[in-house]
Amino acid sequence: MRFVNRTSYTLALSAFFASTLLAQNPVVSGRISDSTQAALPNARVELTNRATGVLNATVTNQEGLFVLPPVPPGLYSITASAPGFKEGRLDSVRLEIGQARTANFELQPGEVKESVTITDSAPLLTTSRPDRGTVVENKFLLSIPLNVRNPYLLLANVPGVTTGRLAGDNTASQSTTNNFRINGGRGSTSEILIDGAANTGTYNNQVSAMPQLDSVQEFKVNTSPYAAEFGRTGGGVVSFSIKSGTNDLHGTFHEFLRNSVLDAAGFNSNRAGLTSKPSFKRNQFGLTSGGPVYIPKIYNGRNRTFWFFAYEGLRQRSLNPYTGTVPTELERRGDFSQSRDTNGAPFVIHDPRTTQLDPDRPAGVTRYIRTPFPGNMIPAGLINPIAAAALKYYPNPNQRGLGQSDINNFFVAAANALDGNRVDTRVDHQISAKHNAFFRYNWFQNINAQPLVFGNFASPVETPNRIPGINVVGNHTWSIGAGTILQHHLSLAQSETNRTPLSLGFDQTSLGLPKNLADGQRVKYFPV
Repeated sequence: MRFVNRTSYTLALSAFFASTLLAQNPVVSGRISDSTQAALPNARVELTNRATGVLNATVTNQEGLFVLPPVPPGLYSITASAPGFKEGRLDSVRLEIGQARTANFELQPGEVKESVTITDSAPLLTTSRPDRGTVVENKFLLSIPLNVRNPYLLLANVPGVTTGRLAGDNTASQSTTNNFRINGGRGSTSEILIDGAANTGTYNNQVSAMPQLDSVQEFKVNTSPYAAEFGRTGGGVVSFSIKSGTNDLHGTFHEFLRNSVLDAAGFNSNRAGLTSKPSFKRNQFGLTSGGPVYIPKIYNGRNRTFWFFAYEGLRQRSLNPYTGTVPTELERRGDFSQSRDTNGAPFVIHDPRTTQLDPDRPAGVTRYIRTPFPGNMIPAGLINPIAAAALKYYPNPNQRGLGQSDINNFFVAAANALDGNRVDTRVDHQISAKHNAFFRYNWFQNINAQPLVFGNFASPVETPNRIPGINVVGNHTWSIGAGTILQHHLSLAQSETNRTPLSLGFDQTSLGLPKNLADGQRVKYFPV
């Protein structure tokens, strides 16, 4: 047994001043001109989120150029206006994670009250930023069935991404979740971001938080090359965006069930006439909810402040067969006269007190011999009382051994257990048309426990593994002027791997071990 506690941290403080800001959230920039292509300075540009009503605004500089602050992925409308010109409007513009969208307007002379609606179309080529990648949208996230509903499993559907051992599988450890290979890079070297915050720690570059599938808005895999703000990677960069609330209250409930009762027998089982199936039970359940912050008679957050919350639980049990060897009733009394190997040959038990140099050894060779106990039976007075006390933690045989032996004379089908919980929360607030902020918190914990095949803590299995992780970020964006934006965030990613012996604190003197020996150990548990 081992007592292990591995903790991995990433603490990041980042700030960017940029005339062409590149960030995880989509950014809209462009140029406003008149019908002669002359620049229109001080033209007003507004970007409105269709789901929340949040409006971001800026004005153009002397060259007619503008850049709007980064916004969450979603559906937007963009308007451009200037005195003496008709308003230009782009409706239903879908902005994706990590996208740099160019929106140029050519305003026509006319009344300010008039408007011209422009049909939006996605650009065939991206020329405004160097990185290349693939965006996986929310509809695809929810329509693909996944074994353990881990969004990292979907990375395998992106061109250029191959999976490593257990990559994306959270039933073992989050240290295997980042074992993807992106465009030939090594496993466990890719950077994973959540809302722009680093989500990898220092221990195996493992992820610190695993958001549930229903809380992910979309994600992008940057395969090559990378823009200047990306780093900390020897492979690719994966960026996740967590959902935010909207002006309408929404919520979902889900339950995903797997049970061996519903499984069909395999081909080989049918051919052999076997009807039994391995026992397996998994329940994955949860809820999501989100909307505007509303406190009756105190605060109405429509078009301004929004909340989102998601929870998911995982409960899994599976019967695993265990076959081992335990002492027989005769062997417990020191009688090995019936103990044989699988070929029927007896195990010879030698008396350690008779150890001597072999008188028949060749010249120059050191060789020791011992005398077997008469009848292969150890006298009761020579059985160590500590060993006798430890024997009570071993079960009795429950089946015949192999061949003529007692090898593999114990069998049990005991349950493996996996319990997991995840929480994802986010709050978005528009301070003003130039200031936006959000706070997001992700937490998860898995507990993997192997079966106690002996029915107690002396079972020869790995100790339970408790795997918690968090990712928290606070972000503020300030649109200073037509071409300058300040965006900064403080984030913390923490992950742990804890393996604690089931017998931690065991009184070793109860077995007869000397007290000074027990007191001298830093960690006390049942000896192995």
